[in-house]
Amino acid sequence: MNGCLIEKNQGGGASLCVLNNRTLIGNSGYSGAGAVSSTLNNCIAYYNEGYRGPNYWDSVLNYCCTTPLPTNGIGNITNEPQLAYSFHLSGTSPCRGTGNPSYAIGTDLEGEPWASPPSIGCDEYWTGSVTGALSVVIITSYTNVASGFQLGFQAVIAGRVSASSWNFRDGLVVSNRPYAAHAWAAAGDYLVELRAYNETYPNGVAATESRTFCAFLKVTIPV
Repeated sequence: MNGCLIEKNQGGGASLCVLNNRTLIGNSGYSGAGAVSSTLNNCIAYYNEGYRGPNYWDSVLNYCCTTPLPTNGIGNITNEPQLAYSFHLSGTSPCRGTGNPSYAIGTDLEGEPWASPPSIGCDEYWTGSVTGALSVVIITSYTNVASGFQLGFQAVIAGRVSASSWNFRDGLVVSNRPYAAHAWAAAGDYLVELRAYNETYPNGVAATESRTFCAFLKVTIPV
C-alpha cells in the first residue's frame, strides 16, 4: 500500500502488509494498533493505542516516524510528527525531507509530487500551496469531568492547513497534534481553543468549546 492514510480503526490499522509513505494514527488494537507483522517504509505511526505495542509490533521500520525507536530497521526518528491535522504535515514537521526516495512511489495522498528527498508519511508539504478556506471543529467524549481526569480531544479541520494549536486555558498550549489529551488540576470553566492556520489565514481560524470541570465526577455523554 502506497501513499495512504489509516486512521481511527479498531482492531488495528494494518497487518501482514508492506506500507510505503503511509500515515497510521488514531488506531486501537490489542497487539500493535498501528501495524502488526508488517514492513513500514517512510511511514508515520503515531498516536495509536495498543497493549503490546501502540504504534507497531513484530515489524520492520525504515525511515519512519514512530515511538519507541524500532530495533529492526534504519533511518527512524521518534520526534512527534507535528501533524497540523490528520495526515497533513505542518511547516515545522521533522518528517519533511527525511524519507528515502526508494520508497516514494507515485504521488502523495493529494496527488502532489514527492520532494527530493521525500517527506515521511502520506503528505508532501509544498510552500505556496497551503491556501484556501478553513473550518475547525473539536470532538471530545465528555463535557463534564473530575479534576485530574485525562480528557481526550480530536481536531477536525477542513481545508489545507499548515499549522494548528490547542489552548487549554490553564497555561498550556500545544501545537500540531491531531489528537490531544489534557487534565485540569483545579475546578472551573475552561474554554478550550483549537486554532488552524494556513497561508491565507496566518492569524488562524478558531473553534472553541466550553468545558466544565468540577471536584466530583459528573459525566455527560453528548447526543
